[in-house]
Amino acid sequence: MNKLTKYFLIITLLLSSFLATAFSGSNWEVYYENAQVKISFIHLQCDFDNQFNQEFVVFKIDNLTSNPLLVQWDSKIWFDESCINCEQDSPEFRNEIRIESRKTLEGNCSENNALQIFSKFTEKLEDMPGIDKITTLTKFELENLKITDE
Repeated sequence: MNKLTKYFLIITLLLSSFLATAFSGSNWEVYYENAQVKISFIHLQCDFDNQFNQEFVVFKIDNLTSNPLLVQWDSKIWFDESCINCEQDSPEFRNEIRIESRKTLEGNCSENNALQIFSKFTEKLEDMPGIDKITTLTKFELENLKITDE
């Protein structure tokens, strides 16, 4: 390989890495926004070594104020158009996040917390022994949203 080809390859790799980083945050969809917070979400593909690969809806919460905030909500979730918890009042679906002033909290694949909702398995059905059907998150709502200064 000559020097020109090596330089071209290095520049191409660096440019593609830069573009991937620059555009990776552009798919966030705003769910709720007011003068205190902005709550956005994205569908995130998560590949795991020791479990089936999955997709999650992950949230990003931006504190727009100079005060710490407590953000509380109840998650209502639908799989295959059927609400699985609309008639329940379970603490399992109550969420609470404390966020420092002017900070952002963002969900990810590695932390199971209030900033993510399971969406679906992404493996092929035949590659998942014990799973008969792949259900898919079709809707979610953050109800009883309450934002208070800490």
